[in-house]
Amino acid sequence: MNRRLLSCVIALAACSPELPSLPTAEEDAPSQIQWVALETVEGAEAIAPEAFPAGGVARLSLRVLDQAQQPYRGASVTLSVRVANFADLLRFPEGNQCVSDEAGLCTVVLASRGEAGQAELLAVVPGRNPVTANFPLQIVASEGQTRIQFTVGGVGGAEWQGQGSDPLAGLDPMVLSADAQIARVLSVKLEDDYGNPLEDLPIHLRLVKDEENVRPPDAGRLLDAGAPADLGQPDQGLGADIGLADGGNDGGARLDGSSGDSGGLDGGAQANPNSAARVTILAAVEGRCEAPTAPESPGVLHTDANGTAAFCLEAGIERGEWTLEIEPVEQVSQPLEPHGQPHFRLAGRTVAGQAATL
Repeated sequence: MNRRLLSCVIALAACSPELPSLPTAEEDAPSQIQWVALETVEGAEAIAPEAFPAGGVARLSLRVLDQAQQPYRGASVTLSVRVANFADLLRFPEGNQCVSDEAGLCTVVLASRGEAGQAELLAVVPGRNPVTANFPLQIVASEGQTRIQFTVGGVGGAEWQGQGSDPLAGLDPMVLSADAQIARVLSVKLEDDYGNPLEDLPIHLRLVKDEENVRPPDAGRLLDAGAPADLGQPDQGLGADIGLADGGNDGGARLDGSSGDSGGLDGGAQANPNSAARVTILAAVEGRCEAPTAPESPGVLHTDANGTAAFCLEAGIERGEWTLEIEPVEQVSQPLEPHGQPHFRLAGRTVAGQAATL
């Protein structure tokens, strides 16, 4: 009987299918953390990791996978931030930990503290064999309200932060001497709401010209190449020709598109027809005007890595008042008082003698 029972057991064992093996601890464990998306909290609009705006808030989604590259549920993920200079760029308003769901997804909220810079997110699933992943994140200047700072050589400074008036209207006119070729700096610095520089944005300078107030120079007096002459009374600052250095194309290009001649001036009698203008616009070198150069194009400079475009204003030999229009392109949308235009205006005059002693 026992032999017969034993034979049946052996026969059944031989005919039974093999049971599947149970997973080991190493196989049933997290093995990878993937970046899924970075989106705005409101509206779920995608944000590129190389262009996270300063002051922005976003939701970061990660996915945890197991050894078989399948979603892993129940993994606890901890995030931290690394910055080369230890700057405090990011915070986690709802905490820096999350737990993966059935789809392996895990989300946290990131908030920029305002400063731009390069950061690295470190995600870790702790355990006997911790799983880590690094994700670069570039925080860039925001596209909100622009802050504009002006430095006007020999006059002072001014700042615009979205108010409805032109801060340059409260400054004294810049004074240039026609008898001393000393350039004065005019720098324009653009920043976002958090003080981050706005780089590679164009700044345009051009002449404000009111034809009704233009008083032509004395056409009967030609300039001697070696001696400046007074070409009539000032025209109240709205009709002065302004010379514009253009890298040597014609030496006499103007902001108003005219030639180097000014009224009855014989530009050919001058070593440089630009000398008949009241103001010549040049570009500063490293923010200084000791040896200015021609701007990249007439009347235009782009802001540098510090958000600054620095011009040099140099007197011609014609006396009189002038007004420059300063336009940071697409940065000011509303009209400004007192002139009612969406740009800034700098008043000045070119005089005889040393400007510093007048």
